[in-house]
Amino acid sequence: MKKVIFALTGAAMFVAGSAWAAPQVQYIQTEAGNVMADAKGMVLYTWDRDTAGQSTCTGTCLTNWPLFKAAATDTAGGDWTILTRADNEKVWAYKRKALYYYVQDTEPKMSKGNQPTGTWHVLTQGM
Repeated sequence: MKKVIFALTGAAMFVAGSAWAAPQVQYIQTEAGNVMADAKGMVLYTWDRDTAGQSTCTGTCLTNWPLFKAAATDTAGGDWTILTRADNEKVWAYKRKALYYYVQDTEPKMSKGNQPTGTWHVLTQGM
């Protein structure tokens, strides 16, 4: 299976004359379809209860749905933004939706957190 990495952490990308470093992500085939994952193949999710530009998962939610954190040196660009949460954590967002992992996805390509009729969703290619 061929993996496509479309952005690299730490790689300099030039947008409108300024440099930015996008997170390293890829699309991988899972039982939920061709979905966005980090560089290690861990699937990423969005939460319907977040509003665009905000990450509101806290407490037990955050224990079960850890953040896809941005490094202090990362900068946003294109469809990628970095949200600063109320707890001052920085999280990557794709098209202004915060990204999370699912704690029960213990191996690459697992997508146990996908809820097609619920509030947690994988990001399928083309979204």
